[in-house]
Amino acid sequence: MEKQYSTSRSVLINGLGYVAGAVVGYLSIYLVGRLGLASWLFSLVDEEQTFLQILAIPMIAWFLLALGGAITGVIGGWVLANSIGTERKGKLAAGSGVAFAGSTGILVIVFLLLVSFIALYNNFVEQRIVQYGLLFGLFGLVFGLVTGLFQAFTTVRLRHTWRVILYSTLGFALGGVIAGLLVRWVNPLDGLDTYPILTTLVLLIALAFPYFVGGGALGLAYKHIAKRATQSGETVESAQSTRWQIFLVAVLALIVIVPVLNLVVSISDFLTVRPANLQSQISPVTVGVR
Repeated sequence: MEKQYSTSRSVLINGLGYVAGAVVGYLSIYLVGRLGLASWLFSLVDEEQTFLQILAIPMIAWFLLALGGAITGVIGGWVLANSIGTERKGKLAAGSGVAFAGSTGILVIVFLLLVSFIALYNNFVEQRIVQYGLLFGLFGLVFGLVTGLFQAFTTVRLRHTWRVILYSTLGFALGGVIAGLLVRWVNPLDGLDTYPILTTLVLLIALAFPYFVGGGALGLAYKHIAKRATQSGETVESAQSTRWQIFLVAVLALIVIVPVLNLVVSISDFLTVRPANLQSQISPVTVGVR
């Protein structure tokens, strides 16, 4: 077993670790887009299949967000594994990658649509962004809950899962509230025109805060779990999930994913345009007057 960090240092290091993971993850999404991967995937759809092209847009966006989330989770999970002194870093990093890939891919699109709807409802000019603190906090709560569920059941034993879920939910909720308050404070509808550099900097800090507070909360949760394991005379690795637990989670995930994939296939099949040969159905023979 490697040396563990102190509690305060663990919170700080893990918060910064998940922030670094988020930066690398979203930069990866940007670079993938700039390199043309998204355009290449979109070009695989036949140009004549307009409806399939519309369906492909959110699917490609989900893939890119899930990729960025996976990178975020892997980097943050690796830092987390180092902070608690476990030798099985790969399991924790992989579990965290799966958790953030799922939550980021599913929820970020929904959140962006919700924010866009609220901005459209306010006509972009009323500058009523007071509700953003509540909105960001609510999104952080849901994001932390989903992430905590995925990460808890893939990285720790069942008796420890409640701690990971609770700390993740509260951490990301608190980070979301702080992010919303910062957005309200700078008021980007005015700030980007009057103080563009300062406003952009504060907005970037606001976007990083949920990862910092949520990552720190996850570090605190795993710190307590590792401490309880060592105090009872066990190793840190003994608190990690067993193979049968991971297998059970994988089976449950497949039970959810397979129907979703079947639904996507059914929708794509329904939207596929199939040209009909009317020549074989309608007789071309006509009677006219010369």
